Amino acid sequence: MDIKDAQNKIRMFDKARGWDENWNMKDLLLNITEEGGEMWNLVKWVDDNSQKKIVNEKKGEVSDYIGDTLFSFT
Repeated sequence: MDIKDAQNKIRMFDKARGWDENWNMKDLLLNITEEGGEMWNLVKWVDDNSQKKIVNEKKGEVSDYIGDTLFSFT
């Protein structure tokens, strides 16, 4: 599945629940900030090599943060 397919699937999911019109800029920005903060918590205060190691070890978690952020832009 490519990103466009995933976005369309999410749009259909939202529309079926009446969520497609229920958003605003403030909430979108808060969500993006929250997801970025959660990912930052994984790697803050460590050097570049440690950051890369942490991201590799926690790929599932990192993927969730990235996915949640992309979900915001559907």
